[in-house]
Amino acid sequence: MVIVAGVTLWFLGVNVLLMFYVKSRLVNYFKRNVDLYLDFYSKGYLEKLPSHIKVTKSTVKDKNYRFYGVLGNKYVFVNVNRIRNELLKFSLLLFLWEFLLTALILFVVYAGLKRLFRRQRCTGQFLRFILVAISHKLGNFLAAQRVNLELAEMDDETKNRLSFALSEMEKDFKVISSTIKSITTDKVKLSYVDVVEEFREILKSHAASDKMVRVDASLDKYFMNVNATDLRIVLSEILTNAFKYSLSWISVSLEQYGKGVKLVVANDVKTVSKGSGIGLSIVDFLCRKNGWILAKNVDNNTFEVVLVVNPSKAIA
Repeated sequence: MVIVAGVTLWFLGVNVLLMFYVKSRLVNYFKRNVDLYLDFYSKGYLEKLPSHIKVTKSTVKDKNYRFYGVLGNKYVFVNVNRIRNELLKFSLLLFLWEFLLTALILFVVYAGLKRLFRRQRCTGQFLRFILVAISHKLGNFLAAQRVNLELAEMDDETKNRLSFALSEMEKDFKVISSTIKSITTDKVKLSYVDVVEEFREILKSHAASDKMVRVDASLDKYFMNVNATDLRIVLSEILTNAFKYSLSWISVSLEQYGKGVKLVVANDVKTVSKGSGIGLSIVDFLCRKNGWILAKNVDNNTFEVVLVVNPSKAIA
């Protein structure tokens, strides 16, 4: 539609300038033609003027004739239909040529876009296949390593450390797998979900933690039209990251923010590396995908994450 509008406006501008130029040239030519006939007529070289020029002692009642000037003691009238007919012929020829040219341009653009979209669709399908295949292979590898760990002969401390590391890898794998399923879906399914309830359910999964948790949730219920899968991944990763790296305390607040909600999660940390880890990297990707706002800040050994989920439609 934008291309069609641009082509139309461009041709419209060209038409205005071209018609003004052609009309000016036709009028000048017509005037020179009339002046030449009148000059020959006044000098006696012509006994009769062409039908489009009339020299009379009184006005001409024909509406197609316009007053042109005075010749001696007589009035000169000219028929302007000749100019109109020439302009009409030129306009029809111009519009016919432009119609054919516009149709050709639109066909070329359509063919190019169709070919581009077909190539992008094939590339997208191939990339989805690669992502799913890698996810499947990685899942099989983790499952095999879990079995190997159970069968391995080693002391309990070493086995517990390896088991913990493997568990962390499995958690990251589940998050990556869920994200792959989300980005490989052609259509994003939105649904009304209670953001407060989703937040509380995820928070309950960390109830066994020995960290001191302070929760300030001023909302009892808040339904929003969002991608529920992405929302659960984002909330889960933010809270999991806080419980994973917190030394002793975690502070969580959830409040209404315009037509959306604002979640602030803060926790104490010993050190924070420049790389925020795969979990928060996925969170950052999903927030950009859905148009949500994500901010991270470190101040005095306190790591804070701010999430603003603010879709176009929300009902409290």
